[in-house]
Amino acid sequence: MLAVRGNAPVVPVFVDKVPSLRARLHGEKLHAYIGDPITIDNTLRGRAAYREAADEMLRAIYSMRERHGER
Repeated sequence: MLAVRGNAPVVPVFVDKVPSLRARLHGEKLHAYIGDPITIDNTLRGRAAYREAADEMLRAIYSMRERHGER
């Protein structure tokens, strides 16, 4: 996992439904929601630890989806 090895925070992003070309021509906009950075322990090793870190990121993204909902 790059974030663990690079000791970099991960920023969760939820992109709402992408409007069609026709809708974009009529002014409909794409909505993207950016969450707070998640710092992952850089001492994690192994498949199970990486899976738990990935699950944490997905939970953050899904919580943004629940808060903002699809339009």
